[in-house]
Amino acid sequence: MLYSVVMNLALFFAIAVTALVGVSLLRKQASEERVFPWFWVFFPLTLMSISGILMKPESRTSFDFGWSMYEPSIYSNEFQPDFFDLFNSSTISLVTYVVTLLVGVIGSVIAWKKRRI
Repeated sequence: MLYSVVMNLALFFAIAVTALVGVSLLRKQASEERVFPWFWVFFPLTLMSISGILMKPESRTSFDFGWSMYEPSIYSNEFQPDFFDLFNSSTISLVTYVVTLLVGVIGSVIAWKKRRI
């Protein structure tokens, strides 16, 4: 529980810092040549995907407990695993976070080198 609260606060902090820096940069660039600050699009994307990746292990390691622990699942079969286990929402969201992280890192590096800050 505490882990989830801390990661939600980290995600909120990343969004708040991004918004504040974006506002200050747009005010600063009002007198200079106008280039779109792509770095401030990709960098928060990277931070939010890192936060999402760190939130996922908690949901992937949880298990059923209590009265329904020994009840069979809807599509349960002991000898043949469910085809959709590979494509459950937790796995898809983890893959999405990793792909978003890679896009964010590559975009941040390119934007930083081209001075699109």
